[in-house]
Amino acid sequence: MSRYAIVDASAFEDTAKALHYYAQDLRHRSLFERQPEAALADLGPWLLQLPDHSHTQVDGWLRALALEKPVVAWLESRADFDAVFDHLEQCLDLRRPDGKIALLRFWDGRALLRLHRVFTQWQWQQLMGPIERWRFHMDGKPHTFEQPGTEAA
Repeated sequence: MSRYAIVDASAFEDTAKALHYYAQDLRHRSLFERQPEAALADLGPWLLQLPDHSHTQVDGWLRALALEKPVVAWLESRADFDAVFDHLEQCLDLRRPDGKIALLRFWDGRALLRLHRVFTQWQWQQLMGPIERWRFHMDGKPHTFEQPGTEAA
């Protein structure tokens, strides 16, 4: 099982700079990279592939970042980085009933909790895609969502 994180680089003024430092030896890409919002990459979500073990400098930084705001999501998947990235990138756009496209801020824990309440099971499975476990902290509480059919570790 591979470990990933989504980091909202808009969290703090120096988040993007710190992200580039801590993730310099890890695979990482802005989810805005191939989007119209590409110029705003340092203010948007980034996917990082984390080391197999969780006691690393980047893990410590992510935990500290998540203490203040729900800006880090930890993901687990059997899929490789490119497959997880492509899936999440495809989830960015949401077609509204009026036909217009809106940005779906699924990386924001506040939005994800709302989505979980209103999505059908099919919509939720589509959002989760190859992701088996999605975790984040908000207001000091841990939240975990699992793809139906997976077992908790």
